[in-house]
Amino acid sequence: MITRIEALNYRCLRRVAQDLGPFHILVGPNASGKSTFLDVAALMRDFVGDGRQDIGDVISSRAPNYEDLVWNHRGQRFDIAIEVAIPENLRQHVPGGQTLFRYDLGIGRVDDKGELGIYKEHLQLMPPPSSQEREESWQQSSLTLIEMVPGGERSRRLHPILRRTGVGGSMVHFVSETLPCESFIFNLSPRTCALATLPPDDKLFPVANWFRRFLVEGVKTVALDAAALRRPSPPTARRCFVPDGSSLPWVLGDFLSTNPNGLADQWLEHVRIGLPNLRSVRIVERPEDRYRYLKITYDDGLEVPSWLVSDGTLRFLVLTLLAYLPDFTGTYLIEEPENGIHPTAVELVYESLKSVYDGQVLVATHSPAVLSLAELNQVLCFERTDKDGVRIIPGDKHRMLRDWKGEVSLGTLFAGGVLG
Repeated sequence: MITRIEALNYRCLRRVAQDLGPFHILVGPNASGKSTFLDVAALMRDFVGDGRQDIGDVISSRAPNYEDLVWNHRGQRFDIAIEVAIPENLRQHVPGGQTLFRYDLGIGRVDDKGELGIYKEHLQLMPPPSSQEREESWQQSSLTLIEMVPGGERSRRLHPILRRTGVGGSMVHFVSETLPCESFIFNLSPRTCALATLPPDDKLFPVANWFRRFLVEGVKTVALDAAALRRPSPPTARRCFVPDGSSLPWVLGDFLSTNPNGLADQWLEHVRIGLPNLRSVRIVERPEDRYRYLKITYDDGLEVPSWLVSDGTLRFLVLTLLAYLPDFTGTYLIEEPENGIHPTAVELVYESLKSVYDGQVLVATHSPAVLSLAELNQVLCFERTDKDGVRIIPGDKHRMLRDWKGEVSLGTLFAGGVLG
């Protein structure tokens, strides 16, 4: 689970640092930074990629001009960082007290010719910081993200695993987590992410390799594609959930056939609350090519294949299914899950998303109906100012909600403009 996201001068995020829990709802007006905040984790995922990704390709996928990604076009660099909780089963491999993994990236012009590259890249094990340490290190510099105060008690408990040095960040240092005497130093193009070149040795780098896999495979931007949901899925499709939903016939087929602990029956009961006329969902496999598709049966006996099912129904099936999948782990970034779904069914989607027990879900929404279901500590309120860029205010610290007693729902307050 991602426990913290930070950004400095990235797009509309001039200076943002936000702690995270397993489930959050991001609210605020248009252009208030919700999508950009979610994109920090996605950007890191894309930089690491498969090890052959040029950072220029990642940048150009977001903007044709690099300077468009720098806050207010001021300066030539931006910094991003995330912290991730180390799973319990891996903590035996790290020194005592180090329960977090922190990854920093700095992107910008790295030489006099204006070459774009990674000028800073740090990866380190760290203990949970105190709020005072957070504040001191955050205020230490306006050009870099958190760097632990040298010589402090906490800095002696840090375990750096990856660090870039040299002109333009061209020198890479790796230090083993389990055998500090084992280290690697080599030159690397600043246009290549060093973490992507980490030696795939789980004996030397058990947590770092887990983190790389988590970043590349576990951070998913859910962008359901109506066309992909409708068309039959080929036998070459992945057997796990993919962000556009195209693997749904295979994922749902396996889920319905194995019915782990009766979860399939529970899911169908959940679905019928929002779609009371639905009798069953089954998977059909075409014998000529083994392509699979959904077929829904209604109470009147009508059977409808996926290409004739409404967008809202397909989205509802997917979003309610996520919490029931036994292997649904990682961090999922979802924008406006309420789109196309009837207001009476929105609550069922919300209940499913917040119940993803082995994963993390971050949801950006404009729906008062979604917000009215949320708890105050799950809400992150976004607002934008000309001077400071985006500000993120936790719901339980929002100036308009400090004395909120629940008499008026959060959804009503949001619809009235109180929360942005």
